[in-house]
Amino acid sequence: MAGDSAVSSSSENSFDLQVLLEPWPEENCHVQRNRSQETSLRQRVYTFGNGESPFLMGKTAHDFFNDVQESLGSASTQQEYNQALEGHPDLLPGSPANESFISFLESQREELRAELTNPDIPPRSVDEMEIYSLEKIAKDLKKKE
Repeated sequence: MAGDSAVSSSSENSFDLQVLLEPWPEENCHVQRNRSQETSLRQRVYTFGNGESPFLMGKTAHDFFNDVQESLGSASTQQEYNQALEGHPDLLPGSPANESFISFLESQREELRAELTNPDIPPRSVDEMEIYSLEKIAKDLKKKE
C-alpha cells in the first residue's frame, strides 16, 4: 500500500509540476505598444494646457492623459489597444475636428480683417481686436461645457 500511495503521490506531483511549468498568460501579452504614437499623443495633450481646451473635456492635461494611459494599459488585445490609441482622433493633427476648428478661426480672422480695412488702424490694434475675438470664442466654449 505504501508503494501505491507513493505512485499516486508521484503522479499527482508530476501533474502539478506540469501545470506549474506551463507558461502563465501575461496581461497584455498579445499587445504590441506603439511608444512613438503614445509619446506623440502625450505631447499633444500637454500642448493643450490645463483644462483650457475643449478637447480635454474640462480635465487637466495630466488627468486626461492618465485616463488615456489607463485605457491603453487595460487593453487585452491589439485591436482594443489600437482603438484606445486611435480613440482620441480630435487630438491628431489633421483630424476633421481640428481642421474644422482651424477653418472656423481662419474665417473669423478674415472677417475681422475685412471689417478693419481702414489703413489708419495700426496692425497692433488689429491684432488686439483679433485676440479679443479669440478670447470671446474661448469664453463661449467654456460656457457650453
